[in-house]
Amino acid sequence: MWIYISQLITFFDKNPNDLISLIGDVQKEDFYRLLREQCEKNSENNGDHIISKDQMIDIVLKLKISI
Repeated sequence: MWIYISQLITFFDKNPNDLISLIGDVQKEDFYRLLREQCEKNSENNGDHIISKDQMIDIVLKLKISI
């Protein structure tokens, strides 16, 4: 799971415009924290830590609504 999270973070660090397009002005640390939490939930619930497209959208919406 940690490799998956690390790869996501590395991708967004190397592609900052993609991150900005996705989360806008939200703090990236908050986004990364919620990604990690979702991976942990997925792993506990079904043994697969991979985040689905719908889960990614839910994370972004949660961050946007809390601003």
